[in-house]
Amino acid sequence: MVNVLVLILSFLGLLAGVIVSSFAKEELKPGKKYFLLLEKVLLLAISFTIIYYVGEFFLFLALGVLAGFIFRKAYFYFGLALPLASETFLLLLSSLVFIFGLPHGTLLASRSKIKDVKKELIISANLFLAAILITLFLDYSSLLMFASGALITSSIGIKIWKLPLS
Repeated sequence: MVNVLVLILSFLGLLAGVIVSSFAKEELKPGKKYFLLLEKVLLLAISFTIIYYVGEFFLFLALGVLAGFIFRKAYFYFGLALPLASETFLLLLSSLVFIFGLPHGTLLASRSKIKDVKKELIISANLFLAAILITLFLDYSSLLMFASGALITSSIGIKIWKLPLS
């Protein structure tokens, strides 16, 4: 039960970022470069935290990097990583995901119309939930490394091929 609550709270960082952006409209434009930088730094921090705690399955890390070139929805990879984390690691990782949601939600709300923001929130929530359901059937630490590799690629921002959901 506690793990489910932690998963829900970690996702709510995205919603909190959207809400914060509605209260601070005049700070969004000058702060955009800092939000982008914070977003990338947090993705790398999450990735390297996963690598530190898992420390093996580097083949899946490479596969995750390749997957990140094609599909770069961070909340899908968070959904893969969070349910597989151990108790102490889960608290650290979910805190980082919550903090990532703040600048990510702020940037999302600043560059989109409210209709597009709602659509993106629904897509992110569905991908997050779908990834959590995947981990119910595939309970392997290799998925953690896969998610970490994809998040590293997402933080770099290089695209080879773009899916419609990217």
